[in-house]
Amino acid sequence: MQTRVKKVLCTAAVLLCAGLFYAFFSMRTGLAVPCLFHTLTGLKCPGCGVSRMCLALLHGDAAEAFRQNRAVLLLLPLGVYTAAAWCAGYIRTGSRVLHGAPKAAAWATAGVLIAFGIARNFFGW
Repeated sequence: MQTRVKKVLCTAAVLLCAGLFYAFFSMRTGLAVPCLFHTLTGLKCPGCGVSRMCLALLHGDAAEAFRQNRAVLLLLPLGVYTAAAWCAGYIRTGSRVLHGAPKAAAWATAGVLIAFGIARNFFGW
């Protein structure tokens, strides 16, 4: 169990550092990773604007974050719940499979993001 706790904490630390590095790099240079889906199709994917949303949140601008990607912003609490449940289950049992409410939350999140990806191209979000 201790090994799994270390794995989860190390992974979280690496992801946090990578995210902060990307944010710092993007703010300093103005360069960001382009959306491959948007580049190829001209349509916005459900994740378009997430980098700008995160940067707006780092600056404390919730209104701008909402403008950049409202679905991901509104789904953040559900995503945190699902990730926390997954980590807790992995630490307790070693299983990487979600069950019960966290699994339903993950599927609901996926469904909402797919619907948002379609709707944002019709309504110009």
